[in-house]
Amino acid sequence: MKILRTGGLFFLLFLILVPNVWAQIDKSFNVIQFPEGRTVKVGFISSGQIPSAQMRAEVKFQEGQFQVELKFEKMKSAILFGGDVTCYVLWAINRDGAPENLGELWVRPDSDKDTVKYSTGLRNFALAVTGEKYYQVPKPSEMVLFWNDSRPNPAVRTDPLVYKQFSPAPANGVSSLESVRYDGKKPLDLLQAEKVFKLAQDLGAGELASDLYAQASVALNQATQVYQRSRNNKGAQRFARDSVAASNEAIRLTNRKLELAALEKEYAERQAQMAELEGRANQAEEQVRAAEKQVQASEVQMRAAESQVKTAEATILKVQQQRAEAERKVASAQSSLEKLNAESARLTLEKGNLETSLASLNAERTQLEIEKASLLAEKQTLQQDKDDLQGRLQQALSQVAETHSSARGLILNLPDILFSVGEADLKPETRIVMAKLSGILLMMQDLNLRIEGHTDSTGAPSFNLRLSERRADAVFDFMAIQGIGSERMKTAGYGMERPLADNATASGRSQNRRVEIIIAEGEIAAQ
Repeated sequence: MKILRTGGLFFLLFLILVPNVWAQIDKSFNVIQFPEGRTVKVGFISSGQIPSAQMRAEVKFQEGQFQVELKFEKMKSAILFGGDVTCYVLWAINRDGAPENLGELWVRPDSDKDTVKYSTGLRNFALAVTGEKYYQVPKPSEMVLFWNDSRPNPAVRTDPLVYKQFSPAPANGVSSLESVRYDGKKPLDLLQAEKVFKLAQDLGAGELASDLYAQASVALNQATQVYQRSRNNKGAQRFARDSVAASNEAIRLTNRKLELAALEKEYAERQAQMAELEGRANQAEEQVRAAEKQVQASEVQMRAAESQVKTAEATILKVQQQRAEAERKVASAQSSLEKLNAESARLTLEKGNLETSLASLNAERTQLEIEKASLLAEKQTLQQDKDDLQGRLQQALSQVAETHSSARGLILNLPDILFSVGEADLKPETRIVMAKLSGILLMMQDLNLRIEGHTDSTGAPSFNLRLSERRADAVFDFMAIQGIGSERMKTAGYGMERPLADNATASGRSQNRRVEIIIAEGEIAAQ
């Protein structure tokens, strides 16, 4: 149990949890439009939770992306907030309100000031630092500690942004670190590793991400043993950081599997509902067809009865006309006449009964048509639900990468910055994008991929062609590792043959260096 000192009094950090001060918020940020040819110095505004801390950054364009060099001093470890807070995360939020997790802001316990470097493919963004349960979270929490000021340079344009899509703030033990002092002997990095590992354990990572969970456990045990045997904080720190990284990966993988399971369950329930309603609609259509056949048979019977009635009436008329002539035969004809009158009455009664039955059948037919219309409306509603679900999946793909529709299918554009210059190895941020994409495609088993690599006109054509093929193959191999069947994917490299823009400009060449992923059902033809 670790004890903190504040104002000369001792209190137990992990037993006393004060109410969370970060309620549901809408936060105003300033999105900076960073120029490519200039280094921009950015100042930060503090929320006051770490009063002594100061932070600033320098942002410059280099190697196809913006490099963020963040400098800070007098920061205190996030673990001192207590509760579920274990780390800080630096965010880049674009003008559309889409956040990008740039990575953990690690505060070394033995350093009063430090510098951490990050990179992003965004060109216009705001910067913010939040407190989080673990650093691989998909969107920022409401625990916003620092954000960039409104105008870093009069010549640099900024746009206001009201951000609303925060996740709930992690539970915290204290609302401010102003007077918090750590009196424990165990290294704070080891405490962080223990807490993040416990989060992974409680989430179920031991079952859903067993390999990563085991790596985190081994590293945590090594950190503990090094500290207990030698009191070597730096030696324990290295293993603790390894454990934190493995625990974060285990949490990320576990969350992805839980989300995929929930989506698969929802999709299966929708499919079952559609099948049930389609079955009911088909049954109703069969009932309508059967009723129509009954009505047609009744109409035939009614026409036959009417014909019989007309025949009988004609016979009666003929008998009446012959009555005068047949008076001498009245005795013998009277019996025949009574029989004919009885037959006429019977046929008239039968006609009335048939007319009643026809009216009843017409009423049943009307009711069945009403039910059929209702079932058709339900079927249309289900079809709309299905279309909405497909729209949500397309929106999910748009959050993974730049996406647009084409006659060939949905095209995801992976820019050149996701690879090292002249190489085909996927960068870590590329792996994150590809892992998100594979999670969506694992749910949509009827979608196939065509992965196409492209380059600009710089360099030899043969080198560019081979580089585009290698990059397409690198994406293919990574998606296969993520569980996408190789029979669902095809690759092609086109080198410099199919530019999107003019290769005479740096901007055009940057657009031409790309990997495009075409997503559609069935066979995807080459363009």
